Amino acid sequence: MNDYNKAIELNPAGADEYYNRGNLYKASGNLEQAINDYSKAIELEPKDAEAYYNRGVVYQKLGNNDMFIQNLKMSAMLGDEKARDDLRSKGIEWH
Repeated sequence: MNDYNKAIELNPAGADEYYNRGNLYKASGNLEQAINDYSKAIELEPKDAEAYYNRGVVYQKLGNNDMFIQNLKMSAMLGDEKARDDLRSKGIEWH
């Protein structure tokens, strides 16, 4: 975590750093901070399908099904097969 904090301090426009720190927050159970970091990664790199997918997963963990689906749809539209499979399994179209 300290490494990502330092990387963000040195390069605040680094989408990968926010995405990776978001993964650490998600793994540690700090879900609100994970959403913040995934959102920042998406702001910096709007076509990051994995960031949308992971943000959706965190929203699902928080019980926000609408945001879960919205994020997975965006991830699927950007080409993420995992998101497409998850949506298909729920009978949800993303086109």
